[in-house]
Amino acid sequence: MSFALRKKTWGLATVATTATVGTKDGVSGQKTGRQTPSVATVTTVAMVPASKSESTTTAKVVPISNPDRWCWPNGPAMNGQEINVFNRRNNLFLARGWGAAEAVADRLVRRDRESDDRVVCLECVHYTKQWCANAKAAELSPSKSSIQIPTDLISLLQRCPAFQALLARPDAAIADQSNK
Repeated sequence: MSFALRKKTWGLATVATTATVGTKDGVSGQKTGRQTPSVATVTTVAMVPASKSESTTTAKVVPISNPDRWCWPNGPAMNGQEINVFNRRNNLFLARGWGAAEAVADRLVRRDRESDDRVVCLECVHYTKQWCANAKAAELSPSKSSIQIPTDLISLLQRCPAFQALLARPDAAIADQSNK
């Protein structure tokens, strides 16, 4: 048994939602003489006009050749590469126990766009649970090789002589080429 529940016309396409109710024996699951309704199946389908008289205009669907064409640098939205890097950084910062990971990852996207050379401790190989394992080279401590970093410094953009990236920074030249 099939019922057309809804029929809408959106622009050039007609969309219909249909529900199909199956009948099965409640015990064995086989179709029998007893008609017991079972779970309905709901489907939304696009309908093609039956004749030209029903549709006044036709449109050709063209696949998008470059989905990033309206993204940065042509617009404010993140392109595909920036989204991938943002997600990797966000996951890394969350794994390292940083609560405001999304805000820091977003700030780093802006930093990459501006070709800023500053870094944050969260993206460094030497950072572990608020500790810098290379404090002497980072010029944080003259005598200790490892030191606890103040919370304010962990996500602060800064220039660190001992910084070693855990994740590779996106290449701005590659991002510019993908948007053309």
